[in-house]
Amino acid sequence: MFNVQYDDDYYNDENDYYNNDDDYYYDDLDNYDSASDSFADIFLLGAFGPFMAVILFVAIIIFIISIVIFILYLMNLQNTLNQVHPSRRKVSPGNVWLMLIPLFNLIYPFFLYPKISESVKAEYEYRGLKSEGDFGRGIGIALPITQLASIIPFVGFLSAIASFVLFIIYWVKTSNFKNTLKNTPNEPNS
Repeated sequence: MFNVQYDDDYYNDENDYYNNDDDYYYDDLDNYDSASDSFADIFLLGAFGPFMAVILFVAIIIFIISIVIFILYLMNLQNTLNQVHPSRRKVSPGNVWLMLIPLFNLIYPFFLYPKISESVKAEYEYRGLKSEGDFGRGIGIALPITQLASIIPFVGFLSAIASFVLFIIYWVKTSNFKNTLKNTPNEPNS
Protein backbone atom coordinates (compact mmCIF):
# COMPACT_ATOMS: atom_id res chain seq x y z
CA MET A 1 0.00 0.00 0.00
CA PHE A 2 1.31 3.42 -0.93
CA ASN A 3 0.85 6.19 1.69
CA VAL A 4 1.66 9.86 1.32
CA GLN A 5 1.59 12.27 4.24
CA TYR A 6 0.17 15.80 3.78
CA ASP A 7 -0.22 17.92 6.93
CA ASP A 8 -0.99 15.04 9.29
CA ASP A 9 -3.56 13.59 6.88
CA TYR A 10 -2.83 10.27 5.22
CA TYR A 11 -3.94 9.15 1.78
CA ASN A 12 -3.55 5.69 0.32
CA ASP A 13 -3.95 4.22 -3.13
CA GLU A 14 -7.51 2.97 -2.49
CA ASN A 15 -9.00 6.45 -1.95
CA ASP A 16 -9.34 5.85 1.80
CA TYR A 17 -8.83 8.85 4.02
CA TYR A 18 -7.74 9.04 7.63
CA ASN A 19 -7.76 12.34 9.48
CA ASN A 20 -5.60 12.51 12.60
CA ASP A 21 -7.40 15.58 13.91
CA ASP A 22 -10.87 13.98 14.06
CA ASP A 23 -9.86 10.33 14.50
CA TYR A 24 -12.48 9.28 11.94
CA TYR A 25 -11.87 6.87 9.10
CA TYR A 26 -13.84 7.37 5.89
CA ASP A 27 -13.97 4.76 3.12
CA ASP A 28 -15.01 7.11 0.38
CA LEU A 29 -14.12 10.74 1.00
CA ASP A 30 -16.11 11.99 -2.00
CA ASN A 31 -19.38 10.54 -0.64
CA TYR A 32 -18.86 11.60 2.97
CA ASP A 33 -21.50 13.91 4.40
CA SER A 34 -20.73 15.23 7.87
CA ALA A 35 -24.37 16.18 8.49
CA SER A 36 -25.42 12.52 8.38
CA ASP A 37 -23.50 11.78 11.58
CA SER A 38 -25.64 14.05 13.75
CA PHE A 39 -26.98 12.87 17.09
CA ALA A 40 -30.55 12.64 15.78
CA ASP A 41 -29.55 10.42 12.87
CA ILE A 42 -27.50 8.04 14.94
CA PHE A 43 -29.44 7.87 18.21
CA LEU A 44 -33.04 8.91 17.62
CA LEU A 45 -33.77 8.02 14.03
CA GLY A 46 -31.79 4.83 13.69
CA ALA A 47 -32.75 2.40 10.96
CA PHE A 48 -36.31 3.67 10.55
CA GLY A 49 -35.39 7.27 9.81
CA PRO A 50 -37.92 10.06 10.17
CA PHE A 51 -40.76 7.64 10.96
CA MET A 52 -39.32 7.05 14.45
CA ALA A 53 -38.98 10.80 15.01
CA VAL A 54 -42.67 11.28 14.22
CA ILE A 55 -43.66 8.45 16.56
CA LEU A 56 -41.48 9.91 19.33
CA PHE A 57 -42.97 13.37 18.82
CA VAL A 58 -46.54 12.02 18.92
CA ALA A 59 -45.75 9.97 22.06
CA ILE A 60 -44.40 13.06 23.82
CA ILE A 61 -47.50 15.09 22.87
CA ILE A 62 -49.82 12.30 24.09
CA PHE A 63 -47.85 12.08 27.36
CA ILE A 64 -48.13 15.84 27.95
CA ILE A 65 -51.87 15.84 27.19
CA SER A 66 -52.37 12.87 29.55
CA ILE A 67 -50.59 14.68 32.37
CA VAL A 68 -52.71 17.81 31.85
CA ILE A 69 -55.93 15.75 31.86
CA PHE A 70 -54.86 13.91 35.02
CA ILE A 71 -54.05 17.20 36.77
CA LEU A 72 -57.50 18.56 35.85
CA TYR A 73 -59.02 15.34 37.23
CA LEU A 74 -57.13 15.73 40.51
CA MET A 75 -58.21 19.37 40.72
CA ASN A 76 -61.82 18.18 40.40
CA LEU A 77 -61.34 15.69 43.25
CA GLN A 78 -59.72 18.36 45.40
CA ASN A 79 -62.50 20.85 44.68
CA THR A 80 -65.11 18.20 45.51
CA LEU A 81 -63.49 17.64 48.89
CA ASN A 82 -63.24 21.40 49.42
CA GLN A 83 -67.07 21.54 49.29
CA VAL A 84 -67.24 19.16 52.26
CA HIS A 85 -66.94 20.73 55.71
CA PRO A 86 -63.58 19.82 57.32
CA SER A 87 -65.27 18.04 60.23
CA ARG A 88 -66.99 15.63 57.80
CA ARG A 89 -63.98 14.95 55.57
CA LYS A 90 -62.42 11.52 55.80
CA VAL A 91 -59.40 12.69 53.79
CA SER A 92 -57.75 16.06 53.29
CA PRO A 93 -58.26 17.73 49.86
CA GLY A 94 -54.49 18.07 49.43
CA ASN A 95 -54.03 14.32 49.65
CA VAL A 96 -55.39 13.84 46.14
CA TRP A 97 -52.05 15.14 44.83
CA LEU A 98 -50.36 12.02 46.20
CA MET A 99 -51.80 10.36 43.09
CA LEU A 100 -48.95 11.96 41.13
CA ILE A 101 -46.40 9.68 42.83
CA PRO A 102 -45.52 6.83 40.43
CA LEU A 103 -46.26 3.29 41.67
CA PHE A 104 -47.85 4.70 44.84
CA ASN A 105 -50.75 5.79 42.64
CA LEU A 106 -51.48 2.14 41.85
CA ILE A 107 -52.46 1.39 45.46
CA TYR A 108 -53.56 4.75 46.88
CA PRO A 109 -56.87 4.95 44.93
CA PHE A 110 -58.13 1.93 46.90
CA PHE A 111 -57.96 4.16 49.99
CA LEU A 112 -58.66 7.59 48.49
CA TYR A 113 -61.82 6.95 46.43
CA PRO A 114 -63.84 5.27 49.23
CA LYS A 115 -62.89 8.12 51.58
CA ILE A 116 -64.05 10.69 49.03
CA SER A 117 -67.37 8.81 48.79
CA GLU A 118 -67.75 8.68 52.58
CA SER A 119 -66.96 12.40 52.87
CA VAL A 120 -69.51 13.39 50.23
CA LYS A 121 -72.11 11.05 51.78
CA ALA A 122 -71.58 12.63 55.21
CA GLU A 123 -71.99 16.12 53.74
CA TYR A 124 -75.15 15.12 51.85
CA GLU A 125 -76.63 13.66 55.04
CA TYR A 126 -75.72 16.76 57.05
CA ARG A 127 -77.34 19.08 54.51
CA GLY A 128 -80.38 16.82 54.16
CA LEU A 129 -79.86 16.26 50.45
CA LYS A 130 -81.31 13.28 48.61
CA SER A 131 -79.02 10.25 48.77
CA GLU A 132 -77.37 9.29 45.48
CA GLY A 133 -76.61 5.58 45.79
CA ASP A 134 -73.19 4.72 47.09
CA PHE A 135 -71.76 8.14 46.11
CA GLY A 136 -69.36 6.61 43.57
CA ARG A 137 -67.81 4.11 45.98
CA GLY A 138 -68.31 1.12 43.64
CA ILE A 139 -66.88 2.95 40.66
CA GLY A 140 -64.08 4.27 42.87
CA ILE A 141 -63.06 0.71 43.71
CA ALA A 142 -63.58 -0.70 40.20
CA LEU A 143 -61.46 2.06 38.63
CA PRO A 144 -58.10 1.11 40.22
CA ILE A 145 -58.87 -2.60 39.73
CA THR A 146 -59.29 -2.10 35.98
CA GLN A 147 -56.20 0.12 35.90
CA LEU A 148 -54.13 -2.62 37.52
CA ALA A 149 -55.66 -5.29 35.27
CA SER A 150 -54.69 -3.28 32.19
CA ILE A 151 -51.07 -4.42 32.56
CA ILE A 152 -52.05 -8.08 32.12
CA PRO A 153 -51.21 -9.34 28.61
CA PHE A 154 -54.15 -10.03 26.26
CA VAL A 155 -56.75 -8.89 28.83
CA GLY A 156 -55.09 -5.53 29.30
CA PHE A 157 -56.55 -3.84 26.24
CA LEU A 158 -60.14 -4.55 27.26
CA SER A 159 -59.38 -3.61 30.85
CA ALA A 160 -57.79 -0.34 29.70
CA ILE A 161 -60.95 0.55 27.77
CA ALA A 162 -63.08 -0.25 30.84
CA SER A 163 -60.72 1.81 32.99
CA PHE A 164 -61.01 4.79 30.65
CA VAL A 165 -64.83 4.61 30.71
CA LEU A 166 -64.89 4.30 34.52
CA PHE A 167 -62.44 7.20 34.78
CA ILE A 168 -64.83 9.44 32.85
CA ILE A 169 -67.87 8.24 34.82
CA TYR A 170 -66.14 8.83 38.17
CA TRP A 171 -64.97 12.28 37.08
CA VAL A 172 -68.50 13.26 36.02
CA LYS A 173 -69.99 11.84 39.24
CA THR A 174 -67.59 13.72 41.50
CA SER A 175 -68.08 16.88 39.46
CA ASN A 176 -71.85 16.57 39.92
CA PHE A 177 -71.38 16.10 43.68
CA LYS A 178 -69.16 19.17 43.77
CA ASN A 179 -71.68 21.29 41.85
CA THR A 180 -74.60 20.09 43.99
CA LEU A 181 -72.76 20.91 47.20
CA LYS A 182 -71.64 24.26 45.83
CA ASN A 183 -75.21 25.24 44.92
CA THR A 184 -76.86 24.26 48.23
CA PRO A 185 -76.61 26.04 51.57
CA ASN A 186 -73.95 24.82 53.95
CA GLU A 187 -76.49 24.37 56.72
CA PRO A 188 -78.62 21.39 57.64
CA ASN A 189 -82.14 21.26 56.19
CA SER A 190 -84.84 20.41 58.68
